[in-house]
Amino acid sequence: MPNPVQPSHLVHVDLVKGRFHGTNAEQLTALFAAAARRKLVVHFHGGLVPRHSAWNIVDRLTSLYQGAGADPVFFVWNSDIFTLITEHWREIAQEELFKRLVWRLAQFLAGKFAESAGARGSTIDLPDDPKSVPAEGADLAKWLAEREAERPLPPAGQAPEPSDEDLLFSKTQRQQVEKVLNLDPKLMEEAAGVAATVLAEAKVSTDPARSAGAAAPRPTRLSKAVRAALVKDAGADEAGAGARGPGAVFAIAKYGVKILKAVLLRYARGRDHGAYVTLVEEALRTLYADDIGNIVWSEMKQDTADAFGPAADCGGTAFVKGLAAGAHAGKGITLVAHSAGAIFAGHFLEAFDREMPPQAKVDVVFLAPACTYQFLAERLDLLRRRVRHIRVFALKDKHEHGYFQVPILYGASLLYLVSGLAEPEVDAPLVGMQRYQSGAAPYNGAAIQDVLRWSTRDAFVWSDCDEGPGRRADAVEHGDFDENDKVKESLVHVIGGGW
Repeated sequence: MPNPVQPSHLVHVDLVKGRFHGTNAEQLTALFAAAARRKLVVHFHGGLVPRHSAWNIVDRLTSLYQGAGADPVFFVWNSDIFTLITEHWREIAQEELFKRLVWRLAQFLAGKFAESAGARGSTIDLPDDPKSVPAEGADLAKWLAEREAERPLPPAGQAPEPSDEDLLFSKTQRQQVEKVLNLDPKLMEEAAGVAATVLAEAKVSTDPARSAGAAAPRPTRLSKAVRAALVKDAGADEAGAGARGPGAVFAIAKYGVKILKAVLLRYARGRDHGAYVTLVEEALRTLYADDIGNIVWSEMKQDTADAFGPAADCGGTAFVKGLAAGAHAGKGITLVAHSAGAIFAGHFLEAFDREMPPQAKVDVVFLAPACTYQFLAERLDLLRRRVRHIRVFALKDKHEHGYFQVPILYGASLLYLVSGLAEPEVDAPLVGMQRYQSGAAPYNGAAIQDVLRWSTRDAFVWSDCDEGPGRRADAVEHGDFDENDKVKESLVHVIGGGW
């Protein structure tokens, strides 16, 4: 590898909500003047990246890209807002109400797995000794996975019609679930405590003894709708009088039935993410809708688009205009985009297409891309015209399911989390996830097939693997890709033209 050229020019474009933050147009002009003789690598880091970590990426990869004979430019953007949501989820993971409900519902789900196909009983068989069921996290996930191994639930693509849902989860079984949850003393205690907390926060009563039976307070991130239902079933009037704390569990029991039904329907439609992860996703979606992250994820995606707005301080637009005005119009440009950075790269290409001459093209390397197939499908004409080569490094599904992205709470990778919770569509097909390349229903839609016909499946390198130069990777977690030695070796190879 040649000795790196020491940078004498700016190597980052610092943005907040798409606008210049620590950078300006004059500095970009200096950058292009200094970097006009070499290839250019434009790097977009991913989501879940604090700003200090973004600077570490700049420090870590600058010499790598220079050693490959290229001048690097890093877009540093405020993607760390997604970290706020993961902090919320960590708090949820500690809520006893949430943990107890998931534990109870896991037992019912295991009972559904144990049913004989075509011979479902009027009730669901539960473990003889509930204390033998692990309480939470990885142990509970493993316990459920073992019981999922031979599941008799309806095959993918054969979900009951809404009018026939009793065939999947009978009325008697729903009543059983509600009854068991209603009589669970721990759920009763926790629901009462949450109701007391909500009443206190709303200052409904100044007398603690009148608030949900004087139960101990339980801080919570439950959604407004769920909080209201708890208070209503606790029996409190507008003055806080008449509260009977144990009644709050009635609402939780109803939500529990709703959660389990949603999980079973996802299995019937072939859209599950594995038993524990699907159960957690639906519990978060049902109980914590204000906090699950789809709003923040949408805002983060909007920030990537805003960088290419018409204003003079929109950093992405200014950068692409600088490319068009300089000597880079006909030289080699490689976009490297990690995770949500793939969305940023998509908007970059739209601006590139507007500003650059028709013959200008780029090479693209995606690292565990968090964009949907639909996002790329909507830009296929642009991709065909402007992308010369594409390579995608991503995790094999066994690794996507091999660790907890959010400790205790979420037993899969960030991409599973985005697919299951952050995107508007449940189980949204993401380009960086191996599961969506099965070719079978329900993953045989037009968007997936059109993108794979354009890129070809050979563009994908599923880590861990060693398929020769430019196709080596042994990352096993989502955040590993810009640190993994084999991936970096492969990057040097492709940037040097070894596609």
